[in-house]
Amino acid sequence: MRTKKELVPQRLSQINNMEAEKCILGCLLIDSGDYDATEEIMTTLAIQDFYFDEHKKFFQIMKALFDKGIKIDIVSVADLFERQGEKTDYMSRLIEFSNIIPSNANYKYYLKLVKDYSNLRKTENICRLGADLIKSGKNADVVISVLQDELTKVTEGSLVAECEQIGDSTERAFEKIKRRANGEYDEFGLETGFKCLDKCLWGLQKSDLVIVAARAGVGKTAFALNVISHAGLDSNKKIAFFSLEMPKSQIVERLFSLNAEVSSFDLKSGNLGNKFKVVENIKNALVESKIFIDDDSTNTVQSMILKAKRLKRREGLNLIVVDYLQFIKPQEKSGNRFQDVGEIARGLKVMARELNVPVIALCQLNRQLDNEDREPTLADLRESGEIENNADIVMFLHSKSGRAAELKDIDLIIGKFRNGALRTIRMTYKGDIFKFTEKEKSPPPKMEQIKAELEPIEDDGELPF
Repeated sequence: MRTKKELVPQRLSQINNMEAEKCILGCLLIDSGDYDATEEIMTTLAIQDFYFDEHKKFFQIMKALFDKGIKIDIVSVADLFERQGEKTDYMSRLIEFSNIIPSNANYKYYLKLVKDYSNLRKTENICRLGADLIKSGKNADVVISVLQDELTKVTEGSLVAECEQIGDSTERAFEKIKRRANGEYDEFGLETGFKCLDKCLWGLQKSDLVIVAARAGVGKTAFALNVISHAGLDSNKKIAFFSLEMPKSQIVERLFSLNAEVSSFDLKSGNLGNKFKVVENIKNALVESKIFIDDDSTNTVQSMILKAKRLKRREGLNLIVVDYLQFIKPQEKSGNRFQDVGEIARGLKVMARELNVPVIALCQLNRQLDNEDREPTLADLRESGEIENNADIVMFLHSKSGRAAELKDIDLIIGKFRNGALRTIRMTYKGDIFKFTEKEKSPPPKMEQIKAELEPIEDDGELPF
């Protein structure tokens, strides 16, 4: 019987463990009545996890028997070798594997060794890939992104998901229902500050990609800043805002104008009057906030993901806003704009999933909508149907007042909602201070009241739609 010390190679550079691989094959051949051991080995390891070609062949034969529900032992394995016309001395090797350990009681240790060395070999290959990418002239973002993806495949491949009897899921779902019945809405997402919108969406949910689309000049960025201001200043949430169109200075001035309710013209002219103290208070609030702005116009999705991951590790993260989708540079241009935008849209959904936060991405609508007297539809999303496919929610800002109007009526149209109903919410946009408000009959209550008094949307006569 091999000891644990003997199973560990003296030099890591060989990155394989012949004895551990033999022990695993021996565990599969030994009949100890422990089918769980065989099942765990077969569902954890793949043929490529073995280093030696001979061991790969034996495991492949055993896997074929396992998949057909045939018991693995020396006779069944030898029979399959013979029927396949193998000329190797498989019988003596099977006897060696069977005698190498007295039982499969220690199979978890052997299994971990084989898997660990397999992962080390894969990691070594990834390092070589990184070196090749660097030599080929790829930029740092491309190299880091590719290596992260490949390392993620290695780590995810080490995890074995198992089917779960529906009873456990049922119990968890019932507990959620019971909490809601008692007025506990712990699954309410991030609040946007708009009462009706929050009731419709149940807040912005983690890992959702939310597209906010409009024609130029309707107020996409202003709408995003309204959400950022509420989440960052009123709710103390941590927000990453990637502004590919406007510099930080313009973004901050808009936040001053929005929160102090001072027109952008007055801010520029210095005509603040008795509002100066209000502006100073807003300054202090913004300085203390956890709103982070990145105005690098050369950002790719991969670079934004890297920056957001660093921010999440350092500060935490509750929301990502990207202004706007069509300004994001593709990692590598394909020569096909439709394909490039589709890849960017898929990357934004990956961002939402990997960071486990809602991502709001602003988006342009097709220019032809300017000449047509109608509401926007999903088909108007500019340059790629992949935007619609990857989004969990698509909302349109639509104005019939014209771009020049200082006070505009805006329809916020929920054109796609993967987990709910489609709605249109009537809003007003005051362009000189970049402020959106919902058309409500009374001032909106605090969110705690909304949660405590929630009724089905269809039954709420006060909602403006």
